[in-house]
Amino acid sequence: MVFPGRGRIRIDADSVQRVFDLPNRGQKVKYLVDKDATRRFKQDFNITGNSHPQITTWLKMIQDMAGRTDDTFFMAWLAVIL
Repeated sequence: MVFPGRGRIRIDADSVQRVFDLPNRGQKVKYLVDKDATRRFKQDFNITGNSHPQITTWLKMIQDMAGRTDDTFFMAWLAVIL
């Protein structure tokens, strides 16, 4: 984190463990992407390109659904909260 005129604070696993007194041992947590789920979201929401949409894009999609509450609506909300 950078604070203009004040310096920077390094954020890493060690600093988070120190501040929150969390355990910092064991195996590393792996970030895995479910390619099938990603493909389905892209198909269902007509998303093009390789990057994932921003939160504001998801919220606009939900707003454009105009109150429709089907599976697509619920999947969009899950994308926002997860």
